[in-house]
Amino acid sequence: MDEQELYQQLESLKKELDSSNGLGPDTREKMLGLIDRMEEQMHTPGDDEDSFTEQFESLVTEFEASHPTLTGIVNNLLVTLGNMGV
Repeated sequence: MDEQELYQQLESLKKELDSSNGLGPDTREKMLGLIDRMEEQMHTPGDDEDSFTEQFESLVTEFEASHPTLTGIVNNLLVTLGNMGV
């Protein structure tokens, strides 16, 4: 897995968030904030890398049943991050 694939998955997640009905504004903003931080982190690595995985996993449990497409995309992101050593 490379950085380009991670960017593609992040873009897929953004698109799904935009089109997802029934997702609360707080959850949407939390997810978009994580995506923004992750994109920034990719350009300037730091100490927050481990917290991304934990925060995404937490969000997955919030909307696992009601938003299966989002859950799948986030799970793919987590696998990609794991393969990249993050």
